Amino acid sequence: MAPTASKFDTLPFNCYESGHTWTPSCAKASTDVGVASFKEGLKIYASFYLMSMAASQRIPKSAEEMWKVVKDVLRSTTFLAINAVGFMFFWCTLRWLKGNFNYFTLAFLPGFFGCYCAILMERPQRRPLLALYVVNVASETLFTMLRSRGIVCNVKHFDVLMFCTSMVTMLYY
Repeated sequence: MAPTASKFDTLPFNCYESGHTWTPSCAKASTDVGVASFKEGLKIYASFYLMSMAASQRIPKSAEEMWKVVKDVLRSTTFLAINAVGFMFFWCTLRWLKGNFNYFTLAFLPGFFGCYCAILMERPQRRPLLALYVVNVASETLFTMLRSRGIVCNVKHFDVLMFCTSMVTMLYY
């Protein structure tokens, strides 16, 4: 039987070789990822807010209402950008502190810290719902990974069950 990787094994590459191959600088890579995700997030959230306003027929009638919409678009876009920058920053920082990668420092810890920083940047009223959304995505990813490794058996329509559970929880809050 071939040896399998353990979560405690170290991986023999650095962040430049595997993550930000376009530049050897971790700071420049984080900046590049942040700028790119901000641009894409601005497109996504501007169209989302415009469609939402059109669907609900709540077109801003004053400059204050329009400024509120612009601030909401920028806040949501910044949330996405901080999440991306946080992941790249913590990914490089953890590799630098530890000297190598393992399966925790490769994705789990940088993703956790990046999401945490992004959620802290949001309005306090939106934090529980965003945290619930992130937990929902993380639990689905975890289940998919465990299923692909044969640790848990395949549950028919599990994705529907997870979606329903998260929707009930979000509607409750």
